Amino acid sequence: MRSRGLFVSEVVKASHVCRQRLRLWRSGESSPTLSSIRKLVQAMREVTNNPKVKANDLFPLDDDE
Repeated sequence: MRSRGLFVSEVVKASHVCRQRLRLWRSGESSPTLSSIRKLVQAMREVTNNPKVKANDLFPLDDDE
């Protein structure tokens, strides 16, 4: 989010996910459910105006890392 110049409030509003939950995901204290990942990906597409944002861009989903 920081690299794209986004504010947490923008993402929270677009995704309908609470700020506290987003903080837990970002810090690695909690993992999002599949439905939450979908909400967050859709929100990031909306706020960045980039329809090519994928879940793997937001969360390390593969074993490469």
